[in-house]
Parts: sequence; structure tokens; C-alpha cells
Amino acid sequence: MAATAAKGRRSLIRAKFNVLLTVTSLLYLIFYIEKILTAGLLYGEIDFTGYIQSVPAYRGCLYDLMIGQFILLDLLLKFIYFALVGSCVFAICMRGKSIIHIIFSWGLQWLWKLCYIHLYRQMVCLHRLSI
Repeated sequence: MAATAAKGRRSLIRAKFNVLLTVTSLLYLIFYIEKILTAGLLYGEIDFTGYIQSVPAYRGCLYDLMIGQFILLDLLLKFIYFALVGSCVFAICMRGKSIIHIIFSWGLQWLWKLCYIHLYRQMVCLHRLSI
């Protein structure tokens, strides 16, 4: 007889997925806050009300964003990316019957990460050609 969850498979999968999103969110926030604190220690007080074009690396940015808005948008986009990748890996691992599926899912995760880095640099004004 196969082992079953007390409230059924759906509730178990939902609980595992909620734990995945919670842990991913908390870890990402911890690392992001650490990055902001490090920048504050290295460069002094950060003015979040200045425009993103005042930062030399983003002078060619066409979006009318303040630094604080840019940081929040960056945080949101990266969180959505990590949630999507985590969801895909979770779905593959839940459907996988062997270790091959899990290894394949990690390969997909790295592929998504490489694509994300490329698209992120394209979308968030890191084109230094226009400077």
C-alpha cells in the first residue's frame, strides 16, 4: 500500500510550494538587504530620490525612474524570475520519478539563469553604447 498524505496530495504539494516560495523570498530579501547595506557602507548615504540617470552606469537609461523606484523594480523583477524558476524546478521534481529528471531540472535552471542575465541586461538600461 502506498503512503498518502493526511489531507491528500494537493494539500501536500501546496504546502511544499508555499515553503519553497517563502524560503526563496526570505533568502533573496536577506541577500538584497545585505547588498544595500554594503553599498551604504562603501559609498555613504544613499539618496533614493535622485534620478537613475545620475548614476554613471545608467546615464543612457530612457526610463524616468528614481533610484528608489529602480531598486524596487529590480527587486520585484528578480523575485518574479526566481519564483518562476523555482516553480518550474518544483514541477519537474514533483513529476520526476528518477534522479535524471532532477538533474535535468537543474540544467534547465542554469539555462534560465543565463537567459535571465542576458535579458535583464538588455531590459534594464545596461547598454553602455548610448553613453
